[in-house]
Amino acid sequence: MSKDQTIDVVIPAHRKDLPTLPYCVKNAKKNIKNVGRVIVVSKTKLVDTAEWFDEAKYPFKKEDIAKTADKIGHYGVGWYYQQLLKMYSPLVIPNISNNVLVLDSDSVFYKKAEFIDEKGRYLFNKSKEYKNFGTDDFVVSSRKFIKKVLPELNLNILEREGLKSSGVAHHMIFSKEIIMDLFARVEKIHKKDFWKVFMDTASEKDCYSASEYELYFVFMLTYYKDKMKRRTLKYKNTHDITFKKYLWESLRRKYHYCSYHNRNYQLKD
Repeated sequence: MSKDQTIDVVIPAHRKDLPTLPYCVKNAKKNIKNVGRVIVVSKTKLVDTAEWFDEAKYPFKKEDIAKTADKIGHYGVGWYYQQLLKMYSPLVIPNISNNVLVLDSDSVFYKKAEFIDEKGRYLFNKSKEYKNFGTDDFVVSSRKFIKKVLPELNLNILEREGLKSSGVAHHMIFSKEIIMDLFARVEKIHKKDFWKVFMDTASEKDCYSASEYELYFVFMLTYYKDKMKRRTLKYKNTHDITFKKYLWESLRRKYHYCSYHNRNYQLKD
């Protein structure tokens, strides 16, 4: 395996993610092509099957995000915090690969999947999230967020490419070099750290649906289109991942991955 092709997997997680996290880790090791390290980012160590990276080592804390809770809401604090953990992971975690697959902790890969093709292009899944009921407000708000964070981005590129949505597919392949470029452009305009720009913008009334995946996806289309390719992985948004269902529910085996959106949001840190 070429060093240039190695993919390190980063999974931000919380105690509430324990029903799915062990399966997420296990199947990432099994089914992600050219996988290197698998790293769980969390407040405390949650599993023994992956490396643990302490989120306290990031340049911001959850308390920093919570300062905007009156504007983004209580549940928005955790949502935006994990987005920033994802985006900063290629820059914060020591000795990480240039290629970082960020994987939502509720997502389990059941089939083999590659994320860099033979030409070295990053592979992005064709999301179906824009088809879901109630996502219109998210699409409008997240695009306003993108435009305010980096005004030079042209959102019309989505329509030109025949894309109605969205990079939101419960995972994303990041390049350390490209993340650095994105951060540098944003910080040059706003004269402050990227994470502060992200939260200041997310706190604005019409930008409440900030999305790290959408921002990076549009940035890639705008400046690195030759380094990316879109493809289709079959996936399903579903619910409970009990032990029995995980082993025996054959219907879910026809998908490349399933995302089990079943959370106990009452669990505190």
